[in-house]
Amino acid sequence: PNVNILQHAGQLLAMAEGGQPVAISRELETLGQSPVHASFSRGVTAHPKIDPVTQEMMVFRSDWKKPWLQYGVIAPDGTESLDVEISVPAPAMMHDMAITESHSILLDLNVGFDFSMLQKGFRIPICWQDARQSRLCVIPRHGGKVAWFDIEPCFIQHVVNAYDTPSGKIVFDVARYPHYFRLCPDGRSFLPNPLAVLWRYTIDMSSNTVAEQQLGDLNIELPRLNDAKMGRPYRYLYAVEQPTAEEMRGIVRY
Repeated sequence: PNVNILQHAGQLLAMAEGGQPVAISRELETLGQSPVHASFSRGVTAHPKIDPVTQEMMVFRSDWKKPWLQYGVIAPDGTESLDVEISVPAPAMMHDMAITESHSILLDLNVGFDFSMLQKGFRIPICWQDARQSRLCVIPRHGGKVAWFDIEPCFIQHVVNAYDTPSGKIVFDVARYPHYFRLCPDGRSFLPNPLAVLWRYTIDMSSNTVAEQQLGDLNIELPRLNDAKMGRPYRYLYAVEQPTAEEMRGIVRY
């Protein structure tokens, strides 16, 4: 596991992209499977979110095999308190998620699986698909009716944060790409990827609408915030500036 590290239920966990997390010591020794997170044996996202107040961990599992998408909640002691399947039309590449105090947000976007790519020499069969509809999935934290919100075509590798507003809306900030992993016309290689910018979605649950707004011109990735503000209104975020597709250089504070 080489994507993320977090602490939950007394365990320090190294997270992989869709694989099983590995418990490690503070000296970075490999300890193996977490003794208290039995549900992790089925694999989990590398970017689960931990509520700083309740210490619940919200997770998802995205797979190219059915069930394509599952959402879950892990209690503060590491036991699984919720595991539900979310219906999607086809498997998609999902890397990150967001939480508020009341809901979780999952991403069903334009990058999906195309297994014919394996016969053309690609190692990972994922690419941009114009026919897909980019959508935000908003689900009550502990299960319930799933709400879907269509958004402009895009890909989101990493999210910043989300939070509930007093008016009942949800503010959701991300690093957004206008497209990603788009194949060349001959289908043998990828076009250059564009770079991401800070983007905000304001989700109105009552009217079932979402407004989109670009928040900055700098190209960024790997956004982070103070984890004590996860799922709550926040003042600052930090990101890595990415001046070109070949380099990441500099830290930006918004």
